[in-house]
Amino acid sequence: MVGMPTQREAGSFTFDQQAGSFDRRAGLPAAAAQRAAEAVCELAGVDGLVIDIGAGTGEVGSQLARGPCRYLGIDISLPMLRAFRHKLGTAEAGLLRADAGRPWPVAVGCASVIFSSRAAHLIDSAHLVAETLRVARPEAATLVIGRVQRPADSVRVELRREMRRLLARSGVEGRGGRRAGERLMRALEAAGGQRLPAQRVASWEVTERPADALRAWRDKPGLAGRAVSPTLKNDILRRLEAWSQKRLGELTLPRRTAEYYELLAVRLSRQRGD
Repeated sequence: MVGMPTQREAGSFTFDQQAGSFDRRAGLPAAAAQRAAEAVCELAGVDGLVIDIGAGTGEVGSQLARGPCRYLGIDISLPMLRAFRHKLGTAEAGLLRADAGRPWPVAVGCASVIFSSRAAHLIDSAHLVAETLRVARPEAATLVIGRVQRPADSVRVELRREMRRLLARSGVEGRGGRRAGERLMRALEAAGGQRLPAQRVASWEVTERPADALRAWRDKPGLAGRAVSPTLKNDILRRLEAWSQKRLGELTLPRRTAEYYELLAVRLSRQRGD
């Protein structure tokens, strides 16, 4: 994945360590990844190049690499890219280890689609906008952001909301994908882009347990995309567990909910003010 203040720092801090468990903990269902890839390729066209920023373990990228469009995946984490390569098997794909928080090693005006799945919010938005406009094809290109959405009352959403509140009270502001995505869309609209209707390309049911979410956060470095001390992390999770028991009841009780994968897109062209 990618990060800020630089992707290199974020990658060494968190994503290298998650490479072996990411798909199991947070991966998309295979059918959802396939439908997401089909929608992205449709925007790129048969001969278009898709540049995947924060390609990670290739949950969507490995599907894109097998599609009709051309593909280049960029990620700073070598363990993540190794997991991606293993997933490809004998299939070929362009994979590049690089820091997306710095100028991308990609030619000017080459990309039909600049795609990022659950990683764009970790990049400085001004840098992402500048690099997107630089590598976008002059005649037309599209930035596409993929994200997983959950109902407001789902276990994970409620726990994450409370965790961020506890962090904020301790002086730590978590990184938020929704707000960052909206800032990015607005910045590209200001640069002459046209926002396209959001696409919900796949949905699925999951079983949630508060205990599972708490365990996953204990196993991850940091909280809410931020580096925090072990003492603060343990204190936040202890208070979050107590809140969860009071609010949600038995921590191991399973609850069914829906999740869906959504694509946000902005179409770019030379009419954006050149």
